[in-house]
Amino acid sequence: MVQEPYSILITDDDEGVRSSLQAVIELRGYRTYLAGDGGEALEVFRSEHIHVCILDVNLPDMTGDEAWYQIRQEENRVLPCVFVTGDAASADRLRALSEPTADVVTKPLTGERVISSLETMIRRFVQGQALSS
Repeated sequence: MVQEPYSILITDDDEGVRSSLQAVIELRGYRTYLAGDGGEALEVFRSEHIHVCILDVNLPDMTGDEAWYQIRQEENRVLPCVFVTGDAASADRLRALSEPTADVVTKPLTGERVISSLETMIRRFVQGQALSS
């Protein structure tokens, strides 16, 4: 049986960042969904099964961690997340949460760093869930 590609939600208010990440991630065989803010991210989660999210920390309507919290409350499941930020204080604050299902990648982003973090989250949390269900 062929495994469906993992679905990744990319949420960033910068369209250039979204499209660049989409291109890099889709080259690896993942399915992507895009959102420009936290509200759009919630809409995507309500209509699609997302395996991992990539969230900009500074979104126009809420912070990335607020969006992640709301999504996890609605989904009521483990949802790995890669936060992206150019703000060192935000990165330190997120790292201090000691949340094992989250990682932080600082800007400027490289495709290599984002893919490495994304694939770590998939190995640790998504593939394990699939094996145990």
